[in-house]
Amino acid sequence: MNQASSGRGTRLGRERVLKRMIGAALLFSVSACGVHREVASGANGRAASPVAPTQLSAEQLRSDAALAPRIAALLAAPGNFSPALSPDGKTVLFLSDRSGNADLYLADVAHPEATPKKLVSAAERIVSPIFSGDGRAVFFRQDRGADENYRIFRVSVDGGAPVNLTPDVERWRDVPLLPRDRQGEMLYSARTPANYTSFLFVHELASGKETTVYRDEQGATGLDVSPDGRRVLWLRLARDDGDELFEIDVATRAARRLWPLNGKPARISAAAYSADGATAFIATDAGIEGHFLIALDPRALTKRAEYRQEDPGTAEIGAIVPSPIGDRLAVLIDAGNHTTVRLLDAHSLTRTADVSAPLGSVELGIDTSVLFQLNASTF
Repeated sequence: MNQASSGRGTRLGRERVLKRMIGAALLFSVSACGVHREVASGANGRAASPVAPTQLSAEQLRSDAALAPRIAALLAAPGNFSPALSPDGKTVLFLSDRSGNADLYLADVAHPEATPKKLVSAAERIVSPIFSGDGRAVFFRQDRGADENYRIFRVSVDGGAPVNLTPDVERWRDVPLLPRDRQGEMLYSARTPANYTSFLFVHELASGKETTVYRDEQGATGLDVSPDGRRVLWLRLARDDGDELFEIDVATRAARRLWPLNGKPARISAAAYSADGATAFIATDAGIEGHFLIALDPRALTKRAEYRQEDPGTAEIGAIVPSPIGDRLAVLIDAGNHTTVRLLDAHSLTRTADVSAPLGSVELGIDTSVLFQLNASTF
């Protein structure tokens, strides 16, 4: 799986793996209290031939029979994932495999008990759905036969046939970047499967005209676009000497390195622009043991604030979603065996609250997608 397309968008793969793991664990729990083979150790330390299965008591059989419907229901439960909130906060967009494939649905936030509307049904997988800035359309990616050569599609929230926006050229296309103040354009990054050469494209939605803005001979991906569509945060993926984050000027097609400042090798897990585009938020290990969120002035290349992840200290910041009015950040804290959504003050980067959720995996969505409601009261 190519790194950029799998790391940023949907966690469909993780959901499926998790579901299989749960299923395996449940089946193991049944076998542990029921039918299993005892293996004895021989004199040479090697396993002897298996003996006859354990004979269950009547009570054990009744217990297994009582558990079977609950286990079957858990295994049959559909997965809902990759959520995105509409700009007005009234509709949630998500993927669900309730009908077998991962189809695209819209649901009314005010009526969670209502049946969601299926927006797109397809035999091929759909990933990383996001709303357009005005909330009237949905963008998503789709490949063929799981080949990861994603095409980018757009469909009206009212329904209809999805439109393939990208040329039918085999590339690993990333999640589209939609400038808030230039809704007639879409930017996206892509790589050539043969050699990982990376490109940044500007696509005019009305005419379909597509322009190559930047070419990188190394594997790279566009993480975010400034509100005016003039600058893109460009992550050059890990080599022996670490990751590098650049800012690409769309007009001049020039790239300037933002991080690391001192040239010391560092890992970069996420990056996003502030609501006004004046600050770049960068999640990094800073080349040392630890995980940090840096608020960087991209023009002066100076730090405005810094947050150090300490609870727990080993957790990585996996996603950054700034509020559209510039007051807060939602960040995904990935501790490995569970994830947490944390809110930070966008100016000081001080911790303000954690989202109360059951222990487990929580999705924040695509790193820089519009997940906050426009008045920034809900996400």
